[in-house]
Amino acid sequence: MNRQMLCVFFLIFMSLSLLIPATAKANATFFEALIKSSAKITDGVPVRKADELIDTIRRTRVANRWVDDDLAKTGLKLDGLSDTARAAARNDTLLKLLKSSTSLAGDPAMLRKINQLDNAGREAALVLVRGGESLTHVVPDIALRGQLLRRGGPDIITAIGLHGTDVAREAVRFDAALRAGKFKIPSGLPDISLEDFGKVLTRGGETTWGFWKTYIQPHWKLWLAGGGIAWFVVHPESFIDTAGTITEEGVRRLSELGIVIAERSIVATAEATAQTVERVGVATEQGFIRLVEALYHTVFNSPYSFVLWLVGIATALAVSFRRVRYYVLKPFQWLQEIPQKKEWD
Repeated sequence: MNRQMLCVFFLIFMSLSLLIPATAKANATFFEALIKSSAKITDGVPVRKADELIDTIRRTRVANRWVDDDLAKTGLKLDGLSDTARAAARNDTLLKLLKSSTSLAGDPAMLRKINQLDNAGREAALVLVRGGESLTHVVPDIALRGQLLRRGGPDIITAIGLHGTDVAREAVRFDAALRAGKFKIPSGLPDISLEDFGKVLTRGGETTWGFWKTYIQPHWKLWLAGGGIAWFVVHPESFIDTAGTITEEGVRRLSELGIVIAERSIVATAEATAQTVERVGVATEQGFIRLVEALYHTVFNSPYSFVLWLVGIATALAVSFRRVRYYVLKPFQWLQEIPQKKEWD
């Protein structure tokens, strides 16, 4: 009996071990076709590690936020639902977002395949679809799109899907600089590729993309010529802290690469902005306090405080009672009368 049970367990294990690679390969083939369809290219983009791609996209939780935003527009309250009902509502919304995409609207076969995916697979599909559509919008030329995707792989389309069309524009600029040989590669670093750029923005998520927009994008030429971009793409962890700001090691590394002035200007600008905001806040607070103190001393300590109190009471009565307003403003009613013709002669 024990021997029979062992044989059964062995057969189950072997079946699962054969099924998992087959499923991963099927997912990879499907995602390749999905990228091809959404980006409207004739050549496919090899997706060698579909499971890794799905896990990376799921950890960013961007697709989750898209679903939450769409659910918020419908006014549906998830708090009062059971776990099963909540999961069903989120799944229906995810499918609706996929079906509303322009690249899938006329492709029932692709939609049927999406229905067969699990929730994580559908989230990955949504990111890839949005990435392909964004790239199509930024790069109308089909041949250039195909070249970008072949050189950038699935990571570049994922990065564009996660962060939007601005990443597509940066990818075009990055790729053009690579092909023109404008990148300076510091000694000890390997050559970089467009795929490396996509991996950095995909795995680093919004923190890395925020760092790129804040520190690198406005000073692109300085980082490019000094080798800072190459170092950042290979070792992003040495530049970014958990808050998304530049580290001391990053400043030191830039100094070693000969772009100290650029980085100091960035840091100085950031510090000056922070100090200015702080000074404005302090000045506003102090000004408000002085205003309150002045009013207090004027009302309570001034020799004219009795008159001010009478004026204040009269104003309050005039505002509160119609009859009081009538008699108080009666001497000024003639100002609202239209002059007769003889007065103009």
